[in-house]
Amino acid sequence: MSNYVLLFLGVIYMCSKSFEFEKITRLEFVILPIYSLIMFFITMNWSIFNLFLLMTLLVLSIFIGKYQSSRVEFEKIGAYDDYQRPVILIKKTNLIS
Repeated sequence: MSNYVLLFLGVIYMCSKSFEFEKITRLEFVILPIYSLIMFFITMNWSIFNLFLLMTLLVLSIFIGKYQSSRVEFEKIGAYDDYQRPVILIKKTNLIS
């Protein structure tokens, strides 16, 4: 049950700033995908049914990802971070309109 609560809180965190420009953080861009991949390999029950389900969900997630990223807006503000990388803001626009 606690896993579902954590998942729910994670979804709320990711969706909380969907309609305003925000700075891309290393947490969201690098660490969360790597952590998710590690947790997948640790917890995956390797059976034929689960591999079929994995392939089905992989194809579905590719289409969802392409649709969500089709309306993303980027803004380069001209500032640089501590490592002299340009600061880029991202805004996930409304997918309903």
